[in-house]
Amino acid sequence: MASLPPLNIEGTNLIQYGEAIPHLQSCLTLAKGMNFPNFEIAIHYCIEFGRFNGFSVRKKRVEKNNDGSIRLRCIDCEHSGKIRDNNKIMISNKGSKKTKCSWHINLSQPLNVNYVKITKFVNTHNYELLPDNTLFAPQFHGLSEDIKSDIEHYVKCGVIDLPTIKSLLKPKFSNQFMLSQDLLNYIQKIKREFGNSGSDGTTLLNKLFIMQKDDPSFINRL
Repeated sequence: MASLPPLNIEGTNLIQYGEAIPHLQSCLTLAKGMNFPNFEIAIHYCIEFGRFNGFSVRKKRVEKNNDGSIRLRCIDCEHSGKIRDNNKIMISNKGSKKTKCSWHINLSQPLNVNYVKITKFVNTHNYELLPDNTLFAPQFHGLSEDIKSDIEHYVKCGVIDLPTIKSLLKPKFSNQFMLSQDLLNYIQKIKREFGNSGSDGTTLLNKLFIMQKDDPSFINRL
């Protein structure tokens, strides 16, 4: 879905969408003072910014008003923070993402206004960004028809778990970026069409795979 023309509020651009928030097809720019219609869209932009630039963001600190509405949300880099002493032994053999990275964004919704503003933006990292950002160029438009066709074939043959399907696709489509969530969504779609619901164990395995992909240290906390 294409974005609506930007509205101007207090001299800054208000980025606005319709009912659905689409994946962005080109790299965007974030800056202090930029406004968004709500926290959902603001956070979506932060996530997309990280994807294009080769890192993942996390929703961190949140502050709320007396009525429970959010007034401030901090978004930081997945490498922010430091390893806690009681976790060092647990992850010593696997490594840690924690590098005390300072990249972060503060989002704020002032009282009596209907927009969310970037009030602070520290756009620096203390580690080398992954080269995968080139995969988020404008030519990326989700899963290709060839990938979808292969997924349909695997599901028809009874292969329905995400880790196995992804491992089968990766050698053949090594130059194409595939989001785990996009793959899982399409697998579920094909399973519904062919009446193959899969087992509870497969569903759990898929969910754990997504969670570990988002946070490699997750399994250590189980």
